[in-house]
Amino acid sequence: MQYDKNWNNLLDLNGLNLIWGYEITCHYSQSEESLIINLIKKEGINNLICLTEKNALFIEDKKMTLLGKEDCIIFNNGISKNFSPKEMIPQIQKL
Repeated sequence: MQYDKNWNNLLDLNGLNLIWGYEITCHYSQSEESLIINLIKKEGINNLICLTEKNALFIEDKKMTLLGKEDCIIFNNGISKNFSPKEMIPQIQKL
């Protein structure tokens, strides 16, 4: 997913798929929700984790935990759900 300008004209924006098929956007704020929803539809994104400036993911032994001071939001097949700090984030499934 890309909503920043591609300054270096990269052709391949795929990641390493280290987080089980999720895509991530960082620096998310609630004011960007409609932009994110439009990008999800346009790009056909099914699973997106939106991290703010005040949270992060900790991944160890096939477990992913939200760290920080704020909730994150995950979009999964058109449905959004908030996760709280210290909450485990499931591998992709219906949330």
